[in-house]
Amino acid sequence: MFTRGGSWVRGLLWGLSGLALAGSAALRAGEGAPGVWRIGVGTSLEADAAKAGDAAAAEARKAYGAGEVKLVLVYAVRAQVTEEMIAAVAKHFPRNLIYGGEILAPLTPVTNLPNTRELESPAGIGVCAIGGDVSIAVAADSTATPVADTDAAAEGDDIVFAAYRASGRRLGAELLKALEACNRPGRLLLAFGDQFNGSNRHLVFGMQDILGEGLPMVGVSAGNQSAKDAMEIIAGEIKQAMNFAVLFCGDFKVGQSMQGGAHEPAVADRVLAAALEQGEGAESFFGFIFNCRRRRVRMMEEENIAAGLGLADELAVIQKRMAGVPFFGGYGPGEIGVRRPGTPAEGTGFSVSAALLFPLAK
Repeated sequence: MFTRGGSWVRGLLWGLSGLALAGSAALRAGEGAPGVWRIGVGTSLEADAAKAGDAAAAEARKAYGAGEVKLVLVYAVRAQVTEEMIAAVAKHFPRNLIYGGEILAPLTPVTNLPNTRELESPAGIGVCAIGGDVSIAVAADSTATPVADTDAAAEGDDIVFAAYRASGRRLGAELLKALEACNRPGRLLLAFGDQFNGSNRHLVFGMQDILGEGLPMVGVSAGNQSAKDAMEIIAGEIKQAMNFAVLFCGDFKVGQSMQGGAHEPAVADRVLAAALEQGEGAESFFGFIFNCRRRRVRMMEEENIAAGLGLADELAVIQKRMAGVPFFGGYGPGEIGVRRPGTPAEGTGFSVSAALLFPLAK
């Protein structure tokens, strides 16, 4: 635990119990600080979904501490997105604040799951509680809503892509008032799509139609490749064919990068190095990191593990770059992010996308 300028304190707590691995991280206000984000992250590899949800949420709550929570993100493997898991998380946090869904594997300071050749991981839950001095607005929308012929024509008569752009517009419309009311410098949109579809480009385009191209975005999709039955968690309820987006507003700065094209830890290293440079000497206090499921599959191959290019090697790289700073994300299909500062967000695949948060200079 350390302080910087008397204003920021960061604590990091790790837990290990039997075969269940859990971890948490927290950001808390320092003595005399006007207020900061508060963050608690927990992870569990317990096989039983209810026990895993309880363990990860308990670690996140312990790291967060007592007091109001404004948002709870839960990313879990398919087998563990169950009513029992959500009920277990809801023992620690208000159920209506729980959002998230099915991904291939969580990515937290503790683990991105061990090197294994199993594509469908049997266990893995990450829980992230967020609150403190940050404004949060959440919007959710279904892609099952019929699309007008005029909208389909605008997307080259592709009714599937049109549905995602239309959904993005509806998400944007729900969040527009919150964005316009934001009179603080820091803004970040976290998005979660219901499935990989057109590399998430059209969902992003739709949100940009309403919210503009200058808004930093980061995110990923639910499920596996084009998993039409992927499950999302919306206000504590299991849903399908739902997208959601979270707008964060406060006194913070965002550093972003997104790169791809190789199944080696160096990609994550370059992404985080580029994002950290944008802090201009400040230390980040939290990060969202999303990774491609296809990269994960390739990095589980025996020859890559033997060559030091496996998942454990990538986690070590991420841990070194983050230097004890809590982060939260996961492996999914279709990443959302910004490749270079000042460029619009986009959806892509086979990439690592990160958004790191920095305190403003006092």
